[in-house]
Amino acid sequence: MVTWLKKPVSVKGLFVLVMAAVVVMLGWEAFVFLKLMPWLHLKPAALDEALETQIHNLNPFVGLALGVSALAEEVLFRFIPLQLAAEKKPSNDALVVFMAIASSILFGLARGFYGTPIKFQFSAGLILVQVVVGLVLSAIFLKAGNFGKNPLRGLAASWLAHGCLNGSLVIADLIFG
Repeated sequence: MVTWLKKPVSVKGLFVLVMAAVVVMLGWEAFVFLKLMPWLHLKPAALDEALETQIHNLNPFVGLALGVSALAEEVLFRFIPLQLAAEKKPSNDALVVFMAIASSILFGLARGFYGTPIKFQFSAGLILVQVVVGLVLSAIFLKAGNFGKNPLRGLAASWLAHGCLNGSLVIADLIFG
């Protein structure tokens, strides 16, 4: 896997990579919410209420807010830890993989709650969903950034995938409500 992440990718390949990752992440979230929700003890009404509240509170600026929040999360959970690990001398692939896993777990913990800011609850199931999404975004960052050699390209690709995922989830919620 590390060897695949280190191979350079063309601009066309980058676009395909990002779109494929969005499809994988959407498929993963759909599978979890449609098939595993009772097992993971997720309460769909609370999740739906939280998303609706967020959408209505940000109404005209929802796209901007989603884009900015996705960028902030990508910098915090991918760019900083993975780039620091990739730049470590001597090069240590195991450290980069460890940081990808650790930052994905932190991403899952940070995003693994639902409800309103005043009354929120943690959910192990939601944390699991977000950890897997974090791993996919880490793989995109590393692959697109040529394993740390072009970090801004990696950041742009993971930000695009994250933003597309967020936007797709909002649109799906508005359509299927």
